[in-house]
Amino acid sequence: MKYKVFGPYLILEHLVDGGMAKIYLARAIFKEKFQFIVIKIIQPQYVSNESFIKMFNDEMTITNSLIHPGLAQVYDYGKEGQYYYAAIEFIQGANLKEFLSKLISQN
Repeated sequence: MKYKVFGPYLILEHLVDGGMAKIYLARAIFKEKFQFIVIKIIQPQYVSNESFIKMFNDEMTITNSLIHPGLAQVYDYGKEGQYYYAAIEFIQGANLKEFLSKLISQN
C-alpha cells in the first residue's frame, strides 16, 4: 500500500467504509510522539449538502467538548481541500459493529 498525505496527517491504511464516511488509520506528521489516530473523511456525495455539513460540524463541536475515559477524543476536524474530516483517537480493539455481532451471537 502506498501512504498518502492528507493535510497534516499520513494515511497508513483504509479501515472501513461507512454510509457517510470512509475511515482510515493515520498518524500526525508533525507530532514528536508517534500516535495512531483515525481519520474520518466524509463521502464525496455529501460534501455539497449544506445541511449534512452543518450536522457534521455541530456533531464535531459537541463531541470535541466531551471528555471521558470511555469516549474516543476528537483531536481535530475541518476541511482539507474539498473533503470534510475528523481526526479521532484510535482505540485498539473490536469496533462497535463487531462487538454487537459477538454479543448477539452469544444469546
